[in-house]
Amino acid sequence: AVGKGLIKIVNNQLKYFTVDDGLISNYIRDIVRVSPDELWIATWNGISILKNGKFSEFKLLEKQTYVLNILPDSNTIWIATGGKGLYKYENDSISSYTTSNGLASNSFTELTKGIDNDIWLGSGMGLTNLGNGSTLIINDKNGLDFQDIDCLFTDREGILWVGTNGGGLYKFAGKLITTFNVKSG
Repeated sequence: AVGKGLIKIVNNQLKYFTVDDGLISNYIRDIVRVSPDELWIATWNGISILKNGKFSEFKLLEKQTYVLNILPDSNTIWIATGGKGLYKYENDSISSYTTSNGLASNSFTELTKGIDNDIWLGSGMGLTNLGNGSTLIINDKNGLDFQDIDCLFTDREGILWVGTNGGGLYKFAGKLITTFNVKSG
């Protein structure tokens, strides 16, 4: 339910958590478990952390940061935002990455970990791949017919699946890109 906060189902009953309970926003985009007793909740106003039944705010982000996705990765947590780029939280410090660091966009709709421990980011400007200290951008100039990325998924074989907002589905298997859309059947 849009704007209703966090909903937990316990014994077939709905329990609502809202700003009145400590959330920083009732508009939630993503929920991830970063440890057995800790959930990170991406909201329109930053990140709420639920630990031991209590909410706190992740304070290392600027106020009013629209967080779209969170990706825990070993000792690192990647945070994709709508307008402020990508954040990397590691060893109690945070680094930010934007178009000035070579990213395709400052607004990311999705992120996923690749088979080679690289990070894939989807945006309205195509894909950005961060791996081994290098950045690769894939867009309508070098492989994508349609660059408005909506969702990403890496399967067990390491194939990256890219869902677009109107342009179909892309399958990245190594350097081979296959498109599935209305035209291709």
